[in-house]
Amino acid sequence: MPGETGTKAKAAALRAIELDENLADAHASLGWVNEHEWDWSGAEVEYKRATELSPNDTTAHIDYADFLGRQARFGEATQEARIAGQLDPLTAAASSKMGDIYLWARQYDLAKQQYEKTLNLDPNFADAHGGLGYVYFAKRMYSQALDEWHRCAKLIGDKEGIAFVERLQDHTSSDFEHSWARESLSTDLRMAKTMYLPPTNVARDYAQLGDKDRAFEWLERAYREHDWEIGMILKIDPAFDDLRSNPRFRDLLRRVGLPQ
Repeated sequence: MPGETGTKAKAAALRAIELDENLADAHASLGWVNEHEWDWSGAEVEYKRATELSPNDTTAHIDYADFLGRQARFGEATQEARIAGQLDPLTAAASSKMGDIYLWARQYDLAKQQYEKTLNLDPNFADAHGGLGYVYFAKRMYSQALDEWHRCAKLIGDKEGIAFVERLQDHTSSDFEHSWARESLSTDLRMAKTMYLPPTNVARDYAQLGDKDRAFEWLERAYREHDWEIGMILKIDPAFDDLRSNPRFRDLLRRVGLPQ
């Protein structure tokens, strides 16, 4: 999260809470800011406070479920997502978040069922198509993964994403995962020349390619730059699985403040 954006968001949230301590949305916003500042305990306090102040607010429970899921606290995350779904059974956002949690927990069959349920509620819910793509990717069903990612990119108007998927259409064989990672790395390095790109994303590419040293170089850069993406994917992304037993990875988790 660029520093100026985070500073303004934090100031706005704190000002809103100062005016009315019982504003659930303001506490959720402050939770988001704290999360991006790596203040994990502070983030949880605010997300939980939002659900206490507005227990029937579906979005508050979705936000808290997302935070818990990204911390790999899947049981608690599932519970929050379930509450959101019970509050509004027809909301695609709550249904899709449950799919995300199953995906992050590597429960791919449950994730697939949940995303399909979401798309029955809303066939054009982009996040569910994107998540379903990752389920197919994990199952090595690469053609189906590309189809879902293409739908997702079209729905959100992501021209770069559409082009990325189309460049991979001819690589649906056993070398797909490396082709995907190489294309992702090339795209990310190109984009990083003209805009801010979280270094964790590039570290992910190198990790996926099996280049551990460069993956750690970019993770260290992410640490130095206080990359907000670390808390989003470091605990849950399969791309980092081969690094998890490495002392450097465990040390990074310690320094960032994430649970081992």
